[in-house]
This record gives sequence, structure tokens and C-alpha cells, in this order.
Amino acid sequence: MGRRQLALVSGIATSATETETTSVVDQSANGLQVALGNRENSDTFGTDGGTNITNVEVNYARAVPTLPEEYARNLQHPGEVIEGTRAQLVVEHSSSPDAWIETILGDYFTAANESRWDRLGALDEQLLALETYVDDVTAMLDRIRIAFGIELNRSLLTLEAPVMRCASSPQLDSLARSVFEGGNDCVQQRLDTVQRAHSEARRNVSQQLVEWSEEQLRADILKCSNGEITNHESSPTDNEYELACISEILHQVHLRTLLLSHTAEQLTANARSLLGTAKADILECAALLVSQAKASLNAISILISNCQEEKEVVEEMQPTERQYDTYI
Repeated sequence: MGRRQLALVSGIATSATETETTSVVDQSANGLQVALGNRENSDTFGTDGGTNITNVEVNYARAVPTLPEEYARNLQHPGEVIEGTRAQLVVEHSSSPDAWIETILGDYFTAANESRWDRLGALDEQLLALETYVDDVTAMLDRIRIAFGIELNRSLLTLEAPVMRCASSPQLDSLARSVFEGGNDCVQQRLDTVQRAHSEARRNVSQQLVEWSEEQLRADILKCSNGEITNHESSPTDNEYELACISEILHQVHLRTLLLSHTAEQLTANARSLLGTAKADILECAALLVSQAKASLNAISILISNCQEEKEVVEEMQPTERQYDTYI
């Protein structure tokens, strides 16, 4: 078994020190036997080459993303290689990090794309359904206005001329206009709020879901391979330093992969919340217009009643004045 393949199970062996290795942790994590080694992380002159990463992280990062049962069984029983499985591929290439790198990077960007399309696709469908629903509510508002107009005409057309002249005032015009022109602003404002949240969600996912570009990650990994992470001269342990450096990068990438779905939910939370109540919010505009129509009809009725009373007062005074003129 090559040096790297051995390090995959028991921690990276370090030839730069004679310090005794003490096993602190010996437990199975998805079939992976993990042991803390003698690597030091205090400074760049320690046996860790200045990468500041423990053996546990190295082995965890190296083994966990390669998944799942087949690979775990190969770790527990190295002689039992399952033909044609992903585990076989990993074991065969354990002397090279290339397959390991491609697996983790591929998983990261695939998961990012899936999270992006899952979240944004659902939001797009909800917004499209909402815009169709807005058309239905707009038609409902028109019917409410028509009903209001019928009631208004019924109230005005039966009035006597003096009462009609009294009632035909700026106040009546204002009450009628509040219904005939009401509702549309309510619907549009609430739809605009949802559309802005939807656009913000798309922008958030586009700009923040993927933390690193593939080019950036490969450039960082290449630095590990070129030995740019250490200042020491070439030594037999350079391969271990390279693997530790790559482990640290891919460990973080794998962690972000596991968090992608949750991150996408957070980035689209506001839009999902608004879309969840959007239909009810927009339908409320129709309820508000109905209330406005009822209030306007009630106010117009009071206005007409006042005009009717004024007419009656005038009619009561007119005979008295004629009688007074006859007496004179």
C-alpha cells in the first residue's frame, strides 16, 4: 500500500520527526478509522508544513465525499474491492488526488446548479401563477365597480330635480371616484413588492450561492501542487504537504456542498414568504374595494337624505310666505 493510501486510513505519516504517534481517537465514521497522528500545527516550521490542518481533517476530507457504503466497506476490509463501483475507482486512484479533486468539485457545482434550479424554478412557477391570478382579481374589481355604479344610478335617477341639484356636489364626485378608480393601485403595488422580492432572490442566488468559481478552486489546488504553501526546501515529505493542502481546500468545498440547499433557502426566504401569501394579499384588494364601495354608498345616502331634508324645509316655508303676502 502506497504512502498516501496508508495515510488515508491512519493519518499522514511524517518522516520529518521521530515523535511517537499516540492514538487518541479510534472510532468508525462511515466506516473510516480515524487516528490522530503526530503532526504539529503551531507554525510553519512544524511537521505539518504550515498548513494548519489536523490529520482528522485530512482523512475526513479525503474519505467522506467519496461516499458511501461501498467505499466504507473497502476501508474496513481493504481486500474486498467491489468490481465496477465508485469505491474501486477511489481505491485504485488513492495514490493520486486527481480523482478525489474531480469528485468533490463535480459534486459541488452539480449540487449548486440543482439547488439554483430547484429554488428559482419553484419561485418562477409561483410568480407566473400569481400574475395569472392578478388578471382574475382585476376582473373581479371591474365587477365590483359595475355593481357600485348600478347602485349609485338607482339612488340618483329617482331623485327630484331640486334634490339632484343639491346632491350633485364635489363630495359626491369624490365618493364615486374613490370606487371607480380604486383597487388597481392596491393590486399593482402588492404585485410589484412580490416581483422585486423575486428579482432579489434571483440576484442573491446568482451572486452568493456559489462561493468559489471552478477556476479559483483549481488555481488554489495548483498552488498546493506547485509547493507554494511552504517555504522549506524539497524533502521526502512534500507529497504529504501537498495532500494536506489539497485536503484543507476540498474539505471546505465539501462542507459548502452539504450546505448548498440550506443556503439557497436562506437566499430566497423573503421571496418564498411573500409568494406564499401573495394571492391572499392581492385578493384583499378586492375586499378593500367592496368595503370602500359600501362606505361610499352609505355616505352618498346620507348626502341625499340631507338634501331631501333641505328641500322639505324650503317647501314648508314657502306656503307661510304666501299666506303672509295675502294678509298684507
